[in-house]
Amino acid sequence: MSQVFEGAVLEALPLPVVAVGRDGRILMVNGAAEPFFGTSRSHLVGVALDRIVDVDSPLLGMVRRVRESGCDLTEHALTVRGRRFSHEALTVQGTVLADEPGAVVLTFHDGARVAVFARQTEFRSGARSVAGLAGVLARGVTTPLASIRGAAQVLEESVCEADRELATLIREEADRIHGLIEELAAFGSVETVWRPVNVHRVLEEARREAQEGFAAPLRIVEAYDPSLPPVRGQKDHLTRMVVALLRNAAEAVVSNGGQGVLTLRTRFDQGVGLSSPGARALGTRDRAALPLTISVEDDGGGVAEAVRAGVFEPFVTGKPGHAGLGLALVAKIVDDHGGLIDWESRPGRTVFTIYLPMFSEDESPF
Repeated sequence: MSQVFEGAVLEALPLPVVAVGRDGRILMVNGAAEPFFGTSRSHLVGVALDRIVDVDSPLLGMVRRVRESGCDLTEHALTVRGRRFSHEALTVQGTVLADEPGAVVLTFHDGARVAVFARQTEFRSGARSVAGLAGVLARGVTTPLASIRGAAQVLEESVCEADRELATLIREEADRIHGLIEELAAFGSVETVWRPVNVHRVLEEARREAQEGFAAPLRIVEAYDPSLPPVRGQKDHLTRMVVALLRNAAEAVVSNGGQGVLTLRTRFDQGVGLSSPGARALGTRDRAALPLTISVEDDGGGVAEAVRAGVFEPFVTGKPGHAGLGLALVAKIVDDHGGLIDWESRPGRTVFTIYLPMFSEDESPF
């Protein structure tokens, strides 16, 4: 096998790969390592690894152990940071390089993304339970609630000034409960007729709604891949999904005291797929491609530590006065469309990314 062919294979790998020499300097990197480290190949090769990563990085100790033992080593849940990058929950494989004594090859896997994708079934069950609750409330509560509100409104107009405040409170609380029931109703079943949807029209409609309302003081930046094919789904539901993500991002920026920026981004990523059993929702194949990605980014304070583990769970929220249904609804809509959702967050940068299937006339409806 020629070196040219081996080099082409290495470049084709979507995982960052780095070779570190005996003296600790980087011998080579592949293309995926450049965005991973936030700098170009020319600024990586020949530079000592301890100049790229933090001086106390666990990666340096791992390289040393692989070199001294002469054995391959895999470590999980590593945090690797440097001046231009920060990655958490990585799985890193260290391998000795036989043809170069003392050299170590490092391969980086995003363990956090794998864990997020593995939890998709948890999001489904949570959303389904909310849908069931919404049905019960709609049948048993809506009518008596309307009667309570109507009676309170009549009392507001007929009682003395001292009692009017109580009547107003009853009416306002009835309205609040009605609003919560409407939020829960959004978790109901979606239509089973799926159509080709222009992603950028969805984003434009959601951006306009956000800019004219809750995101009025903020700047929204659009970074789109103009060649994106249509997604397979329901336009109204996808718009509601993006609006919910924008609302969440806007609230994060505002609560952080900033006049910040929201970024809407699209791209085509052929390498992302969904394996069984989720793929069966899309037809008969065992693996469905999810090449269309939509991301919503903000420069707020980040997701609160207390809610990170259940960020997509219903009624989990770190915001006073919120029901905690926005991101749960997003996860439910993504699941209804046969997609996946991922997120990463740190102070100053939070990104939610949606992976969706594209529309094809040849596929059976799901």
